[in-house]
Amino acid sequence: MTDAEFEQRKQEQIRALFSAPAQPLTPYTAEEMALIESKCDKEAEAVYLQVVLDDARRRSWQYQKHANIGHKPHISTKLDKQAGISV
Repeated sequence: MTDAEFEQRKQEQIRALFSAPAQPLTPYTAEEMALIESKCDKEAEAVYLQVVLDDARRRSWQYQKHANIGHKPHISTKLDKQAGISV
């Protein structure tokens, strides 16, 4: 196959791809999607989202509370005692 033939086949394939109708993003038909959306419980999803956000806020506040300790923690060791360092 020469370069000219290759380019011609490439252009034909590109034209065929662009002229083909777009495939749907989901494997469902419009009727099936309408049925799925009608069965979706939006209120339950909103409540679940609110619970998750509240838990995240609570956890975040707990970590901030413990991170803002006013003293520097020091672990006393045997060497500190031998050196006469008291904490």
